[in-house]
Amino acid sequence: MLLAAGVVLAFLAVWYAIGRMTSPLRAARSFGPEGAPSAAPAATDRLRIGTYNIAHGRGLADSNWAGRDRQASAERLRAIAGLLAEQRLDVVVLNEADFGSTWSRGVNQAEAIAREAGFPWRAEGRNIDVGMPFMALRFGNAVLSRFPIVEARAVDYPARSGFEAAAAGKKRGLLCTLELPGGRRVRLLAVHLEHRDEPVRIASAAVIAGLAAEPGPPLIAAGDFNSMPEGWPRASRGAGGRTAISALLADGRFSTALDTPPGEADFTFSSDRPRMVIDWILAPPGHRITRQRALDSQLSDHRPVVAEIALPGPTGSVGLR
Repeated sequence: MLLAAGVVLAFLAVWYAIGRMTSPLRAARSFGPEGAPSAAPAATDRLRIGTYNIAHGRGLADSNWAGRDRQASAERLRAIAGLLAEQRLDVVVLNEADFGSTWSRGVNQAEAIAREAGFPWRAEGRNIDVGMPFMALRFGNAVLSRFPIVEARAVDYPARSGFEAAAAGKKRGLLCTLELPGGRRVRLLAVHLEHRDEPVRIASAAVIAGLAAEPGPPLIAAGDFNSMPEGWPRASRGAGGRTAISALLADGRFSTALDTPPGEADFTFSSDRPRMVIDWILAPPGHRITRQRALDSQLSDHRPVVAEIALPGPTGSVGLR
């Protein structure tokens, strides 16, 4: 019996180790439409974008293992997809999307929502990737798009714990390049920053700022930043009173629709008792957010945020829907 137990433990250890060693190969993947894609959207001057932390599809349950009736979970994903479809979004960032986790009964939630909402392209970025026989935890960020995703890659942030990162994974960004009508491109960074530590978030913000400074298409950043500007109620501060959002807005590489302390309608967390703004859409220079709102929905503990961004044309005029 001891020998058998040792063999089983050795097998599980090897399985786990191989999974962790190969996880970088699965950190970012993109998927296009099966067969011929539908007709590309006509050239427009606006980009409709959304961001939604879907909380693993658990709704308002406290645990990812709770409320996992198969039918109820499927109906919740369909409701999320319907909500996104109603907004006629061109692209959406999902946070805390499962890619086949045990607690979500092996469902790839990004794929299910993309199919139901009519997004032909999607990209997946795994932050946590742990697999064992009969148990898997695989989740992270996703980008769903009506425009082709021509490139997708993971962006490393500083880890809060090296051991934790090696054992299971850590927060990462998912950087996608989108091909817009007319041959123009824009980069979209799906963001989900560390929720336990503002200094780590600030260090991650420096990585995002570095991406924005790189040559290439303009960078839009959207997602759950777990951060609010300095001076806002309930803002968590790092050294010197700084916050990650304030650091990103300070150097002029991004702008936001919220430049004053928010009203209740602007709060994004929690959805049933809104009191904080931690989900953001940040636009690069020359791209103006003309409309933005948080939707009153309790399909997750976060509220989705949708915005419309005016895109500059080749000569500074507006040029996309």
